[in-house]
Amino acid sequence: MASQSTLSEHSQYLGFHIAGEEYAIGILRVREILEYDIVTRVPTTPRSIRGVINLRGSVVPVVDLAVKLGLSESVVTKRSCVVVVEMVLEGERTVMGLLADAVTQVFDLPATEIEPPPPFGTRIRGPARRDPGGRGGNRNGGEPSRRGRVERGPRVMIGQTSRVHVAVRAALTLLALAVGRASSAQAPPSPAPKAADVSFKLGATIFTDFTYQAAPRITDSDKAPVHKSEFEVRRAYINLTGGAADFFSFRITPDVAARQTTNVSGTGLPADLKVGTSFDGSLTVRIKYAFAQASFDKLGPAGKGAWIRLGQQQTPYVDFMEGIYRYRFQGTVFAERQGLLSSSDVGVSGHYDLPRAYGDVHAGIYNGETYTKAEVNGRKAFQIRGSLRPRPNHALLKGLRLHVFYDRDAPVARASRNRLATDVTFEHRRLNLGAHYLRAHDQPSGLSPTAETRAKGWSVWVSPRPFAGLEGLLRYDHYQPNTAVAAGKREVIVGAAYWFRLLKAPQAVALLAAYDGVDYDSGLVKPAERRWELKTLLSF
Repeated sequence: MASQSTLSEHSQYLGFHIAGEEYAIGILRVREILEYDIVTRVPTTPRSIRGVINLRGSVVPVVDLAVKLGLSESVVTKRSCVVVVEMVLEGERTVMGLLADAVTQVFDLPATEIEPPPPFGTRIRGPARRDPGGRGGNRNGGEPSRRGRVERGPRVMIGQTSRVHVAVRAALTLLALAVGRASSAQAPPSPAPKAADVSFKLGATIFTDFTYQAAPRITDSDKAPVHKSEFEVRRAYINLTGGAADFFSFRITPDVAARQTTNVSGTGLPADLKVGTSFDGSLTVRIKYAFAQASFDKLGPAGKGAWIRLGQQQTPYVDFMEGIYRYRFQGTVFAERQGLLSSSDVGVSGHYDLPRAYGDVHAGIYNGETYTKAEVNGRKAFQIRGSLRPRPNHALLKGLRLHVFYDRDAPVARASRNRLATDVTFEHRRLNLGAHYLRAHDQPSGLSPTAETRAKGWSVWVSPRPFAGLEGLLRYDHYQPNTAVAAGKREVIVGAAYWFRLLKAPQAVALLAAYDGVDYDSGLVKPAERRWELKTLLSF
């Protein structure tokens, strides 16, 4: 059992959720956090042993603490992860993985606020035993029965796997730490209670690239045709997040948008001669996200994954799809690339996870002007996305999801700006793919029905992962901006990427070499585009 001296060594703890409750472990015991992947079951082991994983050539057991708590087996969701910890038990150093529903945060907790776990009558060990003589004290802290025999304590069937035996005892040790923390929380309040702690976390995301434009060629200042090429910073986010009192959190994200142009014609100068200011070419920074959130995970299983947001925030569709199609640093997802949807808007929204990891629902009311414009009237947009995972517990089909999104908006009364999207996505450690279909209806004025425009399009993409870190990207988009005109555009993206392996999630560093070609039908009167790109993603 961990002693008080052991507890005092740690002042920072990693919090994680199991079955709606929060537990914690000293940060010095945590080696890394892994995305939940395939776990190999081991015969004759107890239900609490989920199986083993291969961690860079080492076999590491994974323990389901929910089962050890007497609850039902944990259901794996997109937030599930494995916390790899290192512990010393009876002089033996053991590495094991803990299956958690979600990791919350790293927080400071003074040793004076932690009480040692109660004795339970004896030490907590692995398998339980009866008293050999059937009388006297119970080695497991049980009470004598009416016949004078000791009742059987909790029993764990271990089999012949000594590594699993050690893992079970480590799990029991962690549970005792959690009980100790709970007993501390139930202590009488001090005369001068402290205010709720506020946590802050700072992160950054940068998209940089080099692009060579093979077509069309541009004209330089000497009127000579040239191939444009440029190094550029496409996006740079600074993410400030935090929370207080377990229920409330916030996010503030400034975003680098584009380079500023202030060139104007000078008085008395030739028409083709421009003058500007010292701000020309500067990157413009604006706020992309700034919202407050109330989460209801603490209310138990019914509140798991439920929250309400108010402010400038992610819209239900685009940001969600970027979590599946992770090549946002190459370009936006299909709906946003065609200018039909935005990743952020100002409003209020709510989210709820369906029971047993069958999916989720996100709906909200927004200004409808995106985060790049101010509200111009009293009209509001209603957006809702629903995602269904048909087989959440199937080893292969758990990565399959079906999505429906609807956006009902109107720029003015008796006008419309509606969007409908249906999607199928599949996620696997060796392959990600998606298929998307989108329809749009735009009528900017209720006074002019002839201005009505209907658009439609579809997109498919696949991202195979043949080797660790190496990925391919194949994507095809087809978009018809006006169904009344038989003209459309087609875009093909082909690339190869390398994702560098980092010890801590959600950090990411990736390098992508890609070809991006766009062709237009003659009715759109646009030249074909050909670009060769080298793009990087850095996220910390």
